[in-house]
Amino acid sequence: MAIGAILSHADYTRTMDQIRRLQAKLHDLAHLKGNLHPEVIAVSQQIDDYIVSIQRYWQYTRDGRTG
Repeated sequence: MAIGAILSHADYTRTMDQIRRLQAKLHDLAHLKGNLHPEVIAVSQQIDDYIVSIQRYWQYTRDGRTG
């Protein structure tokens, strides 16, 4: 799943909220199905993609490219 670029603080906030929701889902799925279940791995990978987007946003704003 491709995660869109974070272009504003509002996008950042939505992305952080999505990460928190997915973390809760991951916790529940891992408890029910085990850490190596394909659904658990898929949610974990989604979280990773969102985290990479956050890191890119931090790098972008740190370099002074946004307000």
